[in-house]
Amino acid sequence: MSAALLAGRYRVVEPIFGDVDRGLLRAVDLDGRRCLVSIVHHGRSPALPSVLAADRWRSPLVAPILDWRAEPEVYELLVEAEPPGRPSAWAPPLAPSQLREAALALARLLADSPPGVPGLRPELVYVDDGRLSGLAPRYTALWTKSMEGNTRAGLMAPFDVIYLSREEIRGLPLTRAHDASMLGTMIAFWSSGAPPYAHGGDESLVQFLLRVIQGAPRLADDGPFADVIAACLRADPLDELIARLRELPLDEADAAHAARARMIAEIVARPDDDGPRLVYADWLLERGDPRGEFIQVQCANAARPTVALAAREAELLEAHGQRWGAHLLPDAHEWHFARGFVASVARCDRAALARRAEALLAQGPLPGYSPTAT
Repeated sequence: MSAALLAGRYRVVEPIFGDVDRGLLRAVDLDGRRCLVSIVHHGRSPALPSVLAADRWRSPLVAPILDWRAEPEVYELLVEAEPPGRPSAWAPPLAPSQLREAALALARLLADSPPGVPGLRPELVYVDDGRLSGLAPRYTALWTKSMEGNTRAGLMAPFDVIYLSREEIRGLPLTRAHDASMLGTMIAFWSSGAPPYAHGGDESLVQFLLRVIQGAPRLADDGPFADVIAACLRADPLDELIARLRELPLDEADAAHAARARMIAEIVARPDDDGPRLVYADWLLERGDPRGEFIQVQCANAARPTVALAAREAELLEAHGQRWGAHLLPDAHEWHFARGFVASVARCDRAALARRAEALLAQGPLPGYSPTAT
């Protein structure tokens, strides 16, 4: 049925979520325009035309709708132009000053929109040449949800538990608090490669959801944006968050970002050589980062194992191992380190890791991938 809707109109490039029968697809239309196509089972909902006519998302940063059609009571097809650039989950990490510009653009868009913007996650926020270029898709699906006898209808973004807000988890209407927390989630991802509420294999889903409701993040990075992220997660007003972003001094952070990128690229290019790893370790130790000691300890223990080195390695992993691998989430939930960096991954989605390989290689070696392979 979905194949008939697509036939002769759109060439599917790849599924983003789901498949060609029910999911979100990247495609090209007859005029060669990059598109996002959503094919969704929706039952008997008549609401799509009124949703498409809504004013809430009219913005230069939001992808325009090109076309839509519905097959009664079974499928809806929604097509939107794809913003320029790449999904931010796939792009190399932004420099701090670029991150601020993208975050300010997103914060202003949120401030100018009605409260409760759904679906903000890195795969659906696009960056182009270090700048926020757009959000897509505007509308992914219609949903109805029964909660304590009350049925509500609204818009559904692709489900990913690590990008839920407190309101979404509790089934409450989305407010400015939700928008602020989603802004914090995006800033955290852009600054570290990991969302603030990283859900790894060391806790149950229930424990994780309770931690989000209680506001207990596991920040993967405590860099220049840590205070802004914390303010977002506690739902400070958007105008205050915008002011905080503007006031951040980032010259030193930009220089550190560039230096780190050079050192990581050298480590990735020379995976069997401890030299670049130990240079990076010294640089981290000068900044008080325990990752530097971890790299030194693992390199030393690999060359000449001792009980003392193994014990210290275990202590550092217990304290920081989940954070140091959190950039692999949500596509891998188990990883192991060797000589200071991830050396193997398990419980993972290999195809998803491959799409993000360029961004992940900016965090260090990625097992099975190399710069030439991407």
